Amino acid sequence: MTKKILAGLLLLLGSGYITALAQQALPKNEDAIQLLYEGKQALNQKRYSHALSLFEQAANFPFNRSTTTAIYLAGIASMYQGDTDKAQRYFHHLIQAYPRSRYVEEARYHRALMLLRSDWEDRRRAGLSELIYLIDNAYSISIVRDALDAVRHYLFYQASTSYLERLYEVLADHHRLMLAEALCYRKVVSGEKEQAELFYEQYLREEGEDSPFLQQLFQHNTLTPTHAAPGKVHIAIALPLYLDDYLIKYAEDIPQKTKPWLEFYEGFQMGVEQYSRGAAKEYYLRVIDTRRDSATIVQNLYQLDAFRPDIVVGDIFNQSSAYISEWAESRGVPQIVPMSPTFEVKHKSHTFLAHPSLETRATRMAEFARDVLQLKTVAVWSDQKRHSETFARAFAATFDTLGGEVLWVRVDSIYDRGPDEGGAKYEIPDSLFRLRLQQVEGMYVPIGNEAICGLILSQLAALDWNVKVMGTSHWKSYKRIDRELKEKYGLIFTSSSSYNPALAAYREFYTQYLKEYDYPPSDFCLQGFDLGMYIAKVMDLYDYSWGMPLSAYIRTQSYYEGIHIHYYWGGSQSNQFVNINEYHPAGIRKLNTSNWQQWQLDRSWKRMDTDNLQWDWGEFVDEGKKRN
Repeated sequence: MTKKILAGLLLLLGSGYITALAQQALPKNEDAIQLLYEGKQALNQKRYSHALSLFEQAANFPFNRSTTTAIYLAGIASMYQGDTDKAQRYFHHLIQAYPRSRYVEEARYHRALMLLRSDWEDRRRAGLSELIYLIDNAYSISIVRDALDAVRHYLFYQASTSYLERLYEVLADHHRLMLAEALCYRKVVSGEKEQAELFYEQYLREEGEDSPFLQQLFQHNTLTPTHAAPGKVHIAIALPLYLDDYLIKYAEDIPQKTKPWLEFYEGFQMGVEQYSRGAAKEYYLRVIDTRRDSATIVQNLYQLDAFRPDIVVGDIFNQSSAYISEWAESRGVPQIVPMSPTFEVKHKSHTFLAHPSLETRATRMAEFARDVLQLKTVAVWSDQKRHSETFARAFAATFDTLGGEVLWVRVDSIYDRGPDEGGAKYEIPDSLFRLRLQQVEGMYVPIGNEAICGLILSQLAALDWNVKVMGTSHWKSYKRIDRELKEKYGLIFTSSSSYNPALAAYREFYTQYLKEYDYPPSDFCLQGFDLGMYIAKVMDLYDYSWGMPLSAYIRTQSYYEGIHIHYYWGGSQSNQFVNINEYHPAGIRKLNTSNWQQWQLDRSWKRMDTDNLQWDWGEFVDEGKKRN
């Protein structure tokens, strides 16, 4: 009987059918694990040939726990090296020889991406079919999401209209909505709005599903004032500058209530001017000094009708932004709010948040925790204030959807009310004790109180508990919390903006700004520059003759990479790109990549957990500490 069981187990292993029990029974090869570790470091350092050699060595050992990992990573290294044929062979071998490997879906995803970039239509068709198969059948929710993103990106921006029309005739009914949206979008930007509307009407007659996206795409902005003459772009920018309050001679004398927003405008103007040098259109800016005063804002807004702006940028503060939003909605003019992630955009179809909303930031962190860090159980903390609860609820909802377990910890918003009345100071130690018993792997702490966050981190250190700690951009501003403690726990936090001072684009901007204004640029200057460049590009490409509302066009724009902040709306009105940063002994480093295609490639394989190896990735974005 024992021989029969052993023979059956060997047969299953040989066919690649590795159950949890069989995985435990496989030998652990320390040499292979070391080779994988070194190969991963080489991969992060872009030494692809060396990485491939190490992975191939690891794959050549007798079958062990690391074999399928080595084969998969050999395919990844080959792909980055540009040898797509070799990468395809490795992925094909993994899929055929080990069909139950945990890396099969990842291999199919990467194989499909390579096929999708082929010069041959039959290969692109095969890649698209592979991705659609993953959307319908993948076990991993993350793979489904990544495959859906890749398909939408290909259909909307890369596939030819004629190919989309042929594909529409053969695609399964439950995917026709996505294809109909892509096809209508492509027709509209080609100046064929009428044909697109007729196509959508036919789609609905064939009992197709309603598309809110297409309804917005086809809406007629009857309230929109006549835009500027063809070939001209009018941009209004509304900021609290208080310019009439004082006369100054030197930049250092500018009051703090004005300085950040004046620097933002300087960067914005520089961005528009730089892009306009090679653009086909002329650009005109109109500045509104809102003074953070409602009467001033209302008076200036109605004067804007004479200027006829194509787009309005501002304001910095929520209340001021609300007045601008009402004006924009009544006229069908897009408004981009540059720095107010808490501004409410529900029931508004023309207002966009340049900084990702609180919900978007929390969602991206939850995806990173589940997909990349591979955390299964996370404690979500809240001090029950509005911002904290918004972050916490969005993180918890996403993490739960991705199959993780959430344990809630709600503490007092006051650190210390006194020994008799309590406070977070007295609740945190007991909460951490309970969480440790529940074997929590990570903690999400989106709390805006430095004393509370500092106590959580110091208590973890006192317990010598190695757990992953995640938070929001608040953590970067907490100066009283020892930085070495943040580095010890590899504290991960989200931010809407982050930049690498070593980038050539940043150095060029720095030099240009210094020459223009005689003082070094701040983060506000850089954010203004990125937004100015982005808006100038969008307006240069957009054509009113398409008949598509400008707001609908902005929602559908592909990924834009700036120096400091990147823009990707993904059909929404909140910027979907969030930076994930980590405290490290060598400085703060950005963990997620900036480039769109690289993002598609990286976010899949970097979520791996290979025998609990400690990976090292990311570019350093903090000059506070230098690399050795």
